[in-house]
Order: sequence, then C-alpha cells, then structure tokens
Amino acid sequence: MATKKGNFIRGIVGPLIFRKLNGKQVVSSRIPAGTMKQTEATKQAAGNFGAASGLSKHFRLMNQSLIAGHNDSGMFNRLTSRFVESLNKSRDREDKGFKFSTDSFDSLTGFDFNINSPVADRMSLLPGLILEDSQLRLFYLETPEEIDLKFPVKSMDCEIIASMAVFNLKKGQRVFTSDLQQRVVKKKNPVINDLEFRFNAPQGCLCIVSILLKYYSVMDIRGTLVNTKQFSPAAICGAIVTPGTFKNTDNRNWLVMDKVKLCRR
Repeated sequence: MATKKGNFIRGIVGPLIFRKLNGKQVVSSRIPAGTMKQTEATKQAAGNFGAASGLSKHFRLMNQSLIAGHNDSGMFNRLTSRFVESLNKSRDREDKGFKFSTDSFDSLTGFDFNINSPVADRMSLLPGLILEDSQLRLFYLETPEEIDLKFPVKSMDCEIIASMAVFNLKKGQRVFTSDLQQRVVKKKNPVINDLEFRFNAPQGCLCIVSILLKYYSVMDIRGTLVNTKQFSPAAICGAIVTPGTFKNTDNRNWLVMDKVKLCRR
C-alpha cells in the first residue's frame, strides 16, 4: 500500500516501490518474497551490512550530544560504510564468525560527521589514540611544530569535547551513553600541543573516541554558539578493541543492541 504526502508517493504499488530520496521521487522494482536465492557470500554480506547498520545506529545514539543534528545529509550512510569495511575484514571465512583484533576498526579513524566542515580545516593534525594499561589516551604523540586551533569569524572560545563510546561486541551490548570530557581553548591562546584526554577503557570492548569542536562568541551565559548545520567540526580520532576478557568493574549501565549479532554464543 502506498500513501501520498505532498508531491511524493511512498510505499508499494503492484510490482513497484516508491520512495523519497534527497528530495526526489525514486521508483524501484519490487522483488517478491521468496524469489531471490542467496549464496553463502551474499548471506554473509547481508549479515555484515545488518550488523554494521546496527552498530552505526547505536554509535549515533550514544553521541547525540556530540553530533547535535549538525551532521551532513549523507553521514548515516558514510558511517555505516566504514563499519561494513571493518566487519568485512574481521570476518572469519572458516567458521563464518568474527575475529577482532586491536585495530579491526581502524577504518573509522578520521571520519568526519560533517564533510562540509572537516576537523582537518581547524586542526592541522588529529590527536592520536593509544592504549596504556587500562586507559585510552588521546593526545599528540609527536609535535615537531606548534599546533594551533583555527577559529572561525566571530568566535572567541572553543570547547573541545572528547567522547568515548564503548561496545561489548561479544555480548551485543553497549554503554547507555558515551563518556564525555571537555577542555576550553581561547582564541588569544590557540596552541593545543598539550591537548590530552584520558578514559578508563574496559577489557574486551570496542572503544571509539571522537571529538567535537564547539565554538562560541564568548564562553559565558551571554555567549552565542557559532556551530550550525553547515559548520560543526566533529570527527572520530580512533577506535581500539581492548585485549582481555570483559569485567564490569566500574558498574557502567549497559544496553542490549537488538539485531546486532557479531560473536557466536
């Protein structure tokens, strides 16, 4: 059944599917249920995409305050594609499950939430992420030159917000909300060589660390946020699967991710 809203038709009419995509009417053929035969490869590809879509969705939910609705229109698809890339390379062809290593999700590094305002335009270099004991440390590993934060017109202060999203891939769970830390950088002193954030990272988990550059005219109750839908620099700095077996030692609140199955139980 199809419905009409404004100038667009949405739904199924006979052998056709009507959709709205980027402000345009799109029509595609409908494949009757049970008529498409899947090979083992296509089943795995479909499984990877489904799991990647789920991870992408939950990652966005954990970082709603970071994204703040200022992402570009294609961000959802671009992010899912990065997760697909990571899962494809982690798939074990023999037992058809997944085997994750520390760098399995490296393809997420450098991902911009808004391609119209990349973080590289504000920072000459993204801080690096390393694991030290049970901590993830986000900092500049090598700084041969001064690294200055660039400020847009009318902005005087920048709140750098770092976020760590945590997934327990084996149990199909994720933390309820991301861990957040902040630091304010002023336009009169934009050098950020000493920028550093530290997060406690549980063992046996995927940890994704991102940053948002939140610019203000002034950082007080009279200040005005400069970020807009067209300008909001935010990016993923790194993703690490921590070694070891998960233990909920810090009593985080965990949420089951429906339809996200990555490891055999």
